[in-house]
Amino acid sequence: MGKSERRNQLSRCVSLMTALAPHIVSGLSVTELSQKAGLPASVVCRDMEELRAVGWAEKLESGRWSLTTKPISLATACDLALKTARERQDDFKRNVTAGAFRLLEK
Repeated sequence: MGKSERRNQLSRCVSLMTALAPHIVSGLSVTELSQKAGLPASVVCRDMEELRAVGWAEKLESGRWSLTTKPISLATACDLALKTARERQDDFKRNVTAGAFRLLEK
């Protein structure tokens, strides 16, 4: 697989995951994914199997496709990192302010 073809597959997989995101519980059929992503059903099947192989998608008992917890965990990890950064920034500002007040009291 060439570089351009890998980039195209990556783009298609992102499109498929984006289409699946609002349907995390019930999933989407290959036909629905094909329509939403504007891709042939055969390409959707192949790309969804690739997403399954890396743990980002799963086939439900109903035969529909859904995202796994892996992409959701990634988004949650980003959110937690941002929250931690905000908390550190807030702590820093509080310490600077406290230090400034101590300097004024002298």
